[in-house]
Amino acid sequence: MGMFLLDTAVAIRYMGIMHHISGYNLTLDFSRLFQKSGQGPAETISNIAVYVPFGFFLGEALAEGKRWGGWRLIGRVTLAAFSLSLFIECLQLVLHVGFFELTDLVLNTVGAGVGAGLSAGMRGMECHHDELNTIEKGKK
Repeated sequence: MGMFLLDTAVAIRYMGIMHHISGYNLTLDFSRLFQKSGQGPAETISNIAVYVPFGFFLGEALAEGKRWGGWRLIGRVTLAAFSLSLFIECLQLVLHVGFFELTDLVLNTVGAGVGAGLSAGMRGMECHHDELNTIEKGKK
């Protein structure tokens, strides 16, 4: 996770050097999902996609060695991703190297939730598979 934060900080700093854009947008604007041109759909998809692996691997790390999963796992991972995304957005605002957007915060959190859902789903399938194997062994 330390490497993820370092990579993100470098990317934020690089964006700031290249563009010198800073500011904030506190409106939830999902209209860019439906734009036919520009960076709208690509930016939206990338904001979700970049956090899916984070949510998946954090979900795997949190659930390692534990039998719990499901909604508890998804909730914890989503909260952690929200906190990380909020930290990064605030860092952009404070360092004047990016644009704080509430929409990005929501989309990043959704991406992590999707990743955590995939992790929890895989754990659920593993548990179900283990139960089926136990039942099959009992029949023999």
